[in-house]
Amino acid sequence: MLGVRPNGDAAGAQRLHDGGVRSAVRGITVESLEIETDGEIDLRGFLGIDATVPPGYENLSYIVRIKGNGTKEEFAEIHEAVMATSPNFYNVSRPVTLKPTLVVE
Repeated sequence: MLGVRPNGDAAGAQRLHDGGVRSAVRGITVESLEIETDGEIDLRGFLGIDATVPPGYENLSYIVRIKGNGTKEEFAEIHEAVMATSPNFYNVSRPVTLKPTLVVE
């Protein structure tokens, strides 16, 4: 299997921002906030080498590590709120209709 594993992504960056903003609004000081993403992609599908191999991720996981003056319960509430309102979390966790347009100039 030809594969790669992500260690960060744009969606993770947005969750970092969302979590930091939500914490600040609640008066919680965040000392550190890190998101580690994990997933496997078989490049044979992406490169069109093997049509039986999916061209993308079948599973993604991530770990949020946060340190600050909030309680575990407060950080859990913030985490739930970020997942409930994050456009990136929404788009990645559900089927979304794509409407591609090609413009050749």
